[in-house]
Amino acid sequence: MQPELGRLLMLARDEDPQARARLYGSLAGLFESAGATLSPHEREMMAAIMAQLAQQVEMSVRNALAEKLADDPSAPPELILLLANDRIEVARPILERTQRITEDDLLGLVRKTTAQHHVSIAGRPDVTERLSAELARSAFAEVVVALLRNHRARISGETMDGLVERSRATEGFQAPLLARPDMSPQHAERMCAFVSQTLQEYILRHFKVDPERIKASTAAAASEAAGRLAEASGPARVVEKLHAAGQLRPAFLMKCLHQGQMDMFEAGFSRLLGLPPETTRLITYHDDPQVLALACHAVGLDKAVFGTIFNLTRSAKGGPRSVPLGSKPAVDAAFAVPKRDDARKMLVTRLSA
Repeated sequence: MQPELGRLLMLARDEDPQARARLYGSLAGLFESAGATLSPHEREMMAAIMAQLAQQVEMSVRNALAEKLADDPSAPPELILLLANDRIEVARPILERTQRITEDDLLGLVRKTTAQHHVSIAGRPDVTERLSAELARSAFAEVVVALLRNHRARISGETMDGLVERSRATEGFQAPLLARPDMSPQHAERMCAFVSQTLQEYILRHFKVDPERIKASTAAAASEAAGRLAEASGPARVVEKLHAAGQLRPAFLMKCLHQGQMDMFEAGFSRLLGLPPETTRLITYHDDPQVLALACHAVGLDKAVFGTIFNLTRSAKGGPRSVPLGSKPAVDAAFAVPKRDDARKMLVTRLSA
């Protein structure tokens, strides 16, 4: 082992924050200047120490390193991956700009980092078909929309098929899909069956499709949707009808809770949150009350009724019937978020962490 590396490793025992920051910077500098002469074992050891130090070094120090290395074509891969796995504030420049990261590395990051990380990855200019397929499976609309808006991302026909189908239930996907330069007339024609009249007119203006065939497809789709609604479970059918009529509101959720209609509550909560039913159930019965509080705030349920919501949802599962005293500040903080959309973004981040 190089004498310089040995000296730096000795400093790792120093508990002084400034000393740790200097060590973090020194290890990064050694990686850059002498990385090629280090053995694999030494590189692995240095990366492990830096990963541990990252939890104790100020974010400004890590931010500065990330900004420095993001555009460096010779940046050490170990440092790039270390920073890419950091908090999104540190990881963002790396995820968006570095060329020193492989497709496999990016796929690994999608599988273990937060939705905010995935949004940055989705905006990269080198998103491959394999990577876009992974991003397109995200349960978080923000990730999929970021992918769709990245016109440099390569999306396979199979992935596009899935996205078009998902756009039936997620209106936010429709306009970004139709604006893509690789959107085919066949996919656009399929979407005519369920998009708004405004988007139908957009399709007719921008794609070579037969207006008469679109009318026939739209009629067939309406009939099919009616059939699906008739076959849907009771709660899903009621919720979809209310949503279509613009009557799915927070008051309906409270009514369901008070009447013990948990299936109906979960279906309505899922629809208002715009998240899959399984994700909504995780939120509803999460161990941390702040998760449920963020979701309630996001859909317009008032803080004044949160205690009742917590009581009734926990009673349905045989859990504690009051918010633990130690959790009340976190619940208050959730409802203090100024905008409901910001509460939803915080919720998504918590779930994907």
